[in-house]
Amino acid sequence: AQDRRSLAPSPPSGRTEAARAARLLSAERMLRIAAAALLGAAVPAGAATTGGNPVRKVVTLLQKMQTQVQDEGKREQKLFDEYMCYCKTGGETLEQSIQEAKEKIEAGTAAVKESAELKAQLEGDLKAH
Repeated sequence: AQDRRSLAPSPPSGRTEAARAARLLSAERMLRIAAAALLGAAVPAGAATTGGNPVRKVVTLLQKMQTQVQDEGKREQKLFDEYMCYCKTGGETLEQSIQEAKEKIEAGTAAVKESAELKAQLEGDLKAH
C-alpha cells in the first residue's frame, strides 16, 4: 500500500520537472528489476511451454503497471502545465481587473464630488431667488 501511494499522482506543487522524471525513472527501474528477478528465477523446464505460465503472467502484470505509471506521469504533467498556465494568466487577469476597479473608483469619486458641487450651486441659486 505504501508503494502505491508513492506512485500515485499528486497535485501540482513546486516540484521541478526533473524531480518528476526521476520519480518515474525510479518506478520504471523498480519494475525492470522485479521483472528480471522473476525471469531469472528457477523455472521447471516444462513450465515455460505451458499456456498458464505464472512468470509470463507476472511479467504481463508488471508491463501493465509500467504503462499505468507512465500514463499517470503524463496526466500529472498535463495538470502541472495547466496549473502553470493558470498561474501566468491568472495573475495578469487579476492585475487587470484590479486596475479597472481602481479606475471605476476614481470615476465614481469624481462623479460624487461633481454632484456635490452641483448640489451646492443649485442650493445657492435657490436661496438667491
